[in-house]
Amino acid sequence: AKLSDNNWKQSEIDSMQNMKEALISIIQSLISFNQIAIQSIKNTTSNHVDLLSNINTSINAQEIYETNEVQVNDIYYGTAAIGNGDDVAGYEATLLSIAQLCPLSDGPAVYHARALYSLIDPDQDYDDDISCVQNGYYFRMQQGVKHKSSVFPNPTSGDVTIVYKFQSEYISSIRRYVWENVFDDKAEGKFGFSFA
Repeated sequence: AKLSDNNWKQSEIDSMQNMKEALISIIQSLISFNQIAIQSIKNTTSNHVDLLSNINTSINAQEIYETNEVQVNDIYYGTAAIGNGDDVAGYEATLLSIAQLCPLSDGPAVYHARALYSLIDPDQDYDDDISCVQNGYYFRMQQGVKHKSSVFPNPTSGDVTIVYKFQSEYISSIRRYVWENVFDDKAEGKFGFSFA
């Protein structure tokens, strides 16, 4: 029924109008509160990032792993940490040069640079065997079958594709639950299925 229908008493129409205005006022108050809370979070985050950036700048890096960490932190604090992940592209050369180093000799900043560089090129591949052997670090040969696999999209809404490479024929089995097989076959290189 519409308020203009003749079946409504004027007092009922007035009451509903007052209720409507009260609800609109409450919604506007909630929107205003939400905007203030979001701005407060942004300000707090910005203050923490500024503090961390100042500490990072004051570090007197002596070793290569320290220098790498300072450089990567500086890029992070100026881009992704303040919500500007797209700005990482301006540091592509620096991030890639650090990301391609050996993490054993050049420190954890190598992994941090790889994480940031994935915002530019998520498919970039790194060969630690080669980069580390150039610095005198050798990886032990792993026993068993060496394989590489990836799952995308990750996270998924239910449909998933798995790409893999095995050195020999391999049987794959994927289960949704312990008792339910989703896929069970010889590996061919790529397959997709739905969890839905």
